[in-house]
Amino acid sequence: MSDTEKLLPCPFCGGNNVNLLWFDGDEQSEYVIDDTDELDRTDFYPYIHCYDCDIDFCPDSTATPRETIEAWNKRV
Repeated sequence: MSDTEKLLPCPFCGGNNVNLLWFDGDEQSEYVIDDTDELDRTDFYPYIHCYDCDIDFCPDSTATPRETIEAWNKRV
């Protein structure tokens, strides 16, 4: 991923142990989205999880993975 597609540290705890994951509606999958081709998909529900403070960040159920990254990186 390019620098604009990389996740910034967690705005809650400052940790760097964050991943962009997806939820398929039936069960939570620990599937890490790390392929640039997947950043504009709309057929799954992306979210960001911080393993340091155990929070999930889901900006919008219709957001693409790219939009989820942008929303995460804009948080203060």
